[in-house]
Amino acid sequence: MVTNNLVVKVASRCNLNCSYCYVYNMGDTSYKLQPKFMTQNVIESLLLRIKDNCIENNLSEFLVVFHGGEPLLAGIGFYENFIKTQKRIIPKEIRIEYGMNLTVHY
Repeated sequence: MVTNNLVVKVASRCNLNCSYCYVYNMGDTSYKLQPKFMTQNVIESLLLRIKDNCIENNLSEFLVVFHGGEPLLAGIGFYENFIKTQKRIIPKEIRIEYGMNLTVHY
């Protein structure tokens, strides 16, 4: 399958308590068995797959949307490291754009 974007779960935890959340309010406790944040090995594997996908499908742009749990819990250092790793793995000819999927309460 060819894709030019990906939603990536970087945090398995959340500091909110949304009434509709199936993880925290519907009895799914499997998140407790997962790492709190995406590991360096997973970051590198993910970026290598994105690189291969872009090269194989002649894509010059790719969008990564960070998601969670709550992606901001990973902290700025996580994202600085992600981008540093991306610059090491992804050729400069492939532009990587980023977005973030946040939960907003009104």
